[in-house]
Amino acid sequence: IAVLDESEQIMLSQYFSLGYNEQPPLYTWIQMAVFKLTGISIFGLSLLKNTLLCLTYVFIYKLGVLLMADKLKASLSAVSLFLLPQMVWDAQVDQTHTVFLTTATAITVYLFFYIVKKEASWLYFLFFGISSGIGLLAKYNFILVLIALGGVALYIPAYRKAFYKKALLLSILVAFCMVLPHFLWFISHLDVATNRTVERMNAGHTTNVLVNFAKGSGDLIFSIIAFLSPFWLLFILFFRKKFTWKLDIQTKALIVYEVIIFTLLFVMVVLSGTTHIKERWLQPYLVIVPLFVFSQVATIDVKWSRRFIILSLIAPIVVALVVLIRPWLIDVR
Repeated sequence: IAVLDESEQIMLSQYFSLGYNEQPPLYTWIQMAVFKLTGISIFGLSLLKNTLLCLTYVFIYKLGVLLMADKLKASLSAVSLFLLPQMVWDAQVDQTHTVFLTTATAITVYLFFYIVKKEASWLYFLFFGISSGIGLLAKYNFILVLIALGGVALYIPAYRKAFYKKALLLSILVAFCMVLPHFLWFISHLDVATNRTVERMNAGHTTNVLVNFAKGSGDLIFSIIAFLSPFWLLFILFFRKKFTWKLDIQTKALIVYEVIIFTLLFVMVVLSGTTHIKERWLQPYLVIVPLFVFSQVATIDVKWSRRFIILSLIAPIVVALVVLIRPWLIDVR
């Protein structure tokens, strides 16, 4: 059953345009191509969305292996995404562009760290430029990811050295060329591209600046906690005794990355007077948190890990069953 975002994709994918509404067009373009293969169908919608979700899990795992050199910790980081309701349930029910943004973020962050750790060739700078362009054409707030990664590269000397190369110009040029056609559409259709987003951000807005600040800040903090539940509870239950802070260079990089993003979000809340933060808005930025906390676990007990993985896998199994019987339940009603 197609709900709001998915129904919109069925409608928009009937024709090609450089822009459609308040969201960038790449998801719709890809959905259009998928429908050419599958026909306009729920299967076509699900195929694209679940392919993107699978890529997110794959690149979180690959990032874990790259940063921790430990396949078990990387696996735990990936399956932990099943314990994030926005990832395992809301993404299935009615997310499109947010799923795409999350995938683009996972791939781009992976390529960023790969370039640093492997002293990669210009080819990986090309891939980095492509993934950056894809991210910007997935959802506009991907710009926060690029700003945060740029901040990490400037703050940490080893990262600055890895990116201070002519090959970075290739990344910038590729991303620029990918985004330019839509950007020209954007500036000529500014009302269409921004009005709905402004309306959402102003929901619950009052004339009292202090009230807006208190509501927006509190809702941001609450949304972070809610998004990470029940993962953080189970992590404490299973792994708290082995948790140790180790401030190596990559830990510092991940901390700086998250601090920059949430500082920018906080500033946006203050300046815009936003009072309501949806958990899905935080999904691309919090998806690496499980990886970060597992990187701080000294040793992993195989027995406890197996139990954690089994518990994590219950959620997607239940969701799959609900998704399968949902049409029948609606028919019965």
